[in-house]
Amino acid sequence: MLIGDLDNVIKMNLQLLAGEGDEGNEEDPGDNGSDGGGEEVKTYTQEELDALLNDAKKDLPSDEELTKFKEWQENQKTEAQKKDEKLEAETKARKDAEDKVSTLEAKVSCLSKGVLADSVDDVITLAKSMTNDTLTIDKATEHPKNIIERK
Repeated sequence: MLIGDLDNVIKMNLQLLAGEGDEGNEEDPGDNGSDGGGEEVKTYTQEELDALLNDAKKDLPSDEELTKFKEWQENQKTEAQKKDEKLEAETKARKDAEDKVSTLEAKVSCLSKGVLADSVDDVITLAKSMTNDTLTIDKATEHPKNIIERK
């Protein structure tokens, strides 16, 4: 931009974007970092805190009431909902068991291929990151050196 082109530049009122009034970001030089307002911070003793907590606990249901509420909630569920929850829990348990078996098999496989016991978990973690539909964990751990070199 040439100096002669400055006449064609749009002039903006930047203070218009800053907000109204004299509320700028300038600090009062005589403030010395105080919050102002002269309000004091309320402090509590341990006894006052205990009293407040005890009052709050009075509003909570007792263990017996909570147990009765959970029983009522269970009674409100339909048979289909109960079956779905049971199926979901069994599916999760099965998946967890399969994952555990897979990991243990991979550990045995690595140990039989000469991987140091301290490095087995690391090799398995790296091998799991390499697995997909065509490459199983067993194939990935066939040559542990290849896994370590691919880092």
